[in-house]
Amino acid sequence: MIIMPALSPTGEHNMLNKGIGQKGRYTWLGSSTKEALQTIFTRPFYILQKVIFEMGGALYVALILMIFLGLPLLG
Repeated sequence: MIIMPALSPTGEHNMLNKGIGQKGRYTWLGSSTKEALQTIFTRPFYILQKVIFEMGGALYVALILMIFLGLPLLG
């Protein structure tokens, strides 16, 4: 609980940001579970756009794939 807040841009633990705990991560989906599920099922392209382009998902997937591309070189 010491290192993560020190490295955080807000100075707080990400999971405890704004006093709402883990739920703060998913507020972009909706303010309730019902709204979040509704967004997931009715706006899948919005979610893909948000995750891949705005939340750094493309970089994450690229890094994972780069690791697997190196495996054939070992054999």
